[in-house]
Amino acid sequence: MPDFTGLTVTEANRLAADKNLNMEIAGNDSTNALVVAYKQSEAEGTEVELGTVITVTFKSTQAVLD
Repeated sequence: MPDFTGLTVTEANRLAADKNLNMEIAGNDSTNALVVAYKQSEAEGTEVELGTVITVTFKSTQAVLD
């Protein structure tokens, strides 16, 4: 499992596809560059099967509340 922390929605989606994972978006799903991943359902380095659905949670780096 790669680390999605700090990636935009577009970058995270591309990384998930490259690793044959399915990504579910939680939190702020804007494609704005100020919205980045801060949490994921599987820890970095965890071994998962190809096609696993992972939840990546995004938040705005600009807004106080998401």
